[in-house]
Amino acid sequence: SADLRQMIASLKAVVNGKEVRLFTCDLDSDTPIGWLERLGYTETHNVIVMEDAWEVVDYFKDDVNGLGAVLYDTSNMHSLDVACTYAGLNDCLTLSYSIYGELVNRGYDVAVEEDYRGDFADKYEAYEYLYDTLWDQCTHRILIHFNSAEVGHVRSFGMLVKAAFVYLDGAETRDREIMEKFLADMPAGESCIYGWYPAEGRGVELASRYGVWTYAADYLQSVEFFAHETEIVLPEYTESFTQRSDVDDGTVYVAMLVSEGDNLQYVENGLYDICFSSDLLGDFPVSFSISPTMAVMEPELLNWYYEQANDNIGFTTGPSGVGYTYTSVWEDSDALAHFFELTNEYCGIAGIDVVNNWSAVENWASHPLTDEVRSIMNAECTDILTIIDNASTTATSADGLLITNMQVGYLQTSDNVTGVFGDAIDLAVAETEHYGEPSFVWLQGNPWTRTTMQDFYDCYNAIKEQYGDKGEFVRADELARAQRLFYGLPAER
Repeated sequence: SADLRQMIASLKAVVNGKEVRLFTCDLDSDTPIGWLERLGYTETHNVIVMEDAWEVVDYFKDDVNGLGAVLYDTSNMHSLDVACTYAGLNDCLTLSYSIYGELVNRGYDVAVEEDYRGDFADKYEAYEYLYDTLWDQCTHRILIHFNSAEVGHVRSFGMLVKAAFVYLDGAETRDREIMEKFLADMPAGESCIYGWYPAEGRGVELASRYGVWTYAADYLQSVEFFAHETEIVLPEYTESFTQRSDVDDGTVYVAMLVSEGDNLQYVENGLYDICFSSDLLGDFPVSFSISPTMAVMEPELLNWYYEQANDNIGFTTGPSGVGYTYTSVWEDSDALAHFFELTNEYCGIAGIDVVNNWSAVENWASHPLTDEVRSIMNAECTDILTIIDNASTTATSADGLLITNMQVGYLQTSDNVTGVFGDAIDLAVAETEHYGEPSFVWLQGNPWTRTTMQDFYDCYNAIKEQYGDKGEFVRADELARAQRLFYGLPAER
């Protein structure tokens, strides 16, 4: 039941706060559990698989006995957010009244510390109470924004890091006012939201205005299990572009990118399911967006993905670097500078050379980069080869950073990948033939909307059949180097 899953989520926070020993999966998928085998844990550790929640509780009975309990109101699930916040701060279990009763009946020594049943008339009372009584004790660098009606998933992580839990809709005036109270207290340029929003664009934009970025992480699974110090082993590539003569003036160079890498639950699940389990992986050039924070959050997963890489598999960041945000709406330039400083730092650890930046507002309308934002990028992204932006025109900087545009920034459907990407390449071929100069084409597709590796492969074959050597597909980092060389910049920084 949902209440049992929530009990286990809170138990996991308590147990793993002492020593990481409990791995759970709330998804109807074998992929999260599959990481234990792919990473070799089933061979090097004593892995005990349990499917019954009470068996888990009994196994950790020494951890359970003596814990406090926080009761939430199953008729007002916003009370669960308050309960999770309190439980994280005080190492308690979050329980419905019925589960609490069953624990006691089974002989466990668990006492009620807080009972939120009937305390809140609506979500506004719940979150105002949370803000007034608990928020000051919470970390202000992380906020969990997760559907109050759902249990498990990211809740255990939020309780483990002693974060507050809310779920508000920025389209509603009172919701927005409460959300802004929390955001205003979070250190700009240093803070993030884990979870998701009722409406993506509206939620990401509001957080961005306060200098807070987002990790799509509402269905994040057992991230603390992978968050331990591990040296990152970078892919070994054959470099094709080291000097200007390597860039042919009659060629259109194309990088096909797969989006969603800013989404931490996607790199745990969808990236493997949709892309890295495909028999076509490595047969043609394609680059995958990933979060550079995987280098510290999920380093073993990042290393596994890197181990699969050959000369046809590249990596970029998702939008807009260290986390998902719309850099065009940040109101604090110092905070934005710190954001790009962190992006540069984590990209260095993760070995990523290309940053995907989104200059957008809530309806995803693109806005060209301002001179101020370009200046901040130039000053802070000192190790990045190229920033690809969904609204910019190609430009170089005196500091050696190349900022360039994406011809197709976010293909939403797989109905006609070859057609949409092909149109952009057709235009680039015509320009190359007219001007006698190479063209550089950045194309990105969204795997959530049924875009598969087969779709990318079909596009690759169609373009190669139509244009032959006039169209050369390369990794994202290769395209960055070729484009830099053409604009008179060194291939490396």
